[in-house]
Amino acid sequence: MAPHQPDNRQTQNIFLMDVKAKLFAAARERHPILARYHNDWATAEIAKQYVKNKRNNAYKNGWLEPPAKYSHLKANAAKRNPSAPRSRQNKLANAKIAKKRVTAKKTSTSKKAAVKKGKAKAVVSDDEDEEMSDAESEGAMEEDD
Repeated sequence: MAPHQPDNRQTQNIFLMDVKAKLFAAARERHPILARYHNDWATAEIAKQYVKNKRNNAYKNGWLEPPAKYSHLKANAAKRNPSAPRSRQNKLANAKIAKKRVTAKKTSTSKKAAVKKGKAKAVVSDDEDEEMSDAESEGAMEEDD
């Protein structure tokens, strides 16, 4: 019997870990601020973004074919009118605005109802306040007579 050999994925993972370790060490040496981040998370995120940008650039320039499972996306994008607005996005935005307006209207209506029932403090403008104080002072004069 042959001795137990690691799975191909395990070997690949060990290789990737070695490459990552070298990358992280080189990045820390070249940019000491990266050493501050626990488990080299910042370096890993920068490396991910770099690889993602390179891949997308290769797709756009035709140097790399996108995976077959994404071929339907290209067909869908070709059906769109690039100069037309994204109507679904506009509809969603308009729906949110309308919802805010309805909510605001309900809030103001409920406040008015609460004021009428005497459950909330009524806000009195300065003009109304002067009229009320004039009426009270006239009432006090009539009582004196």
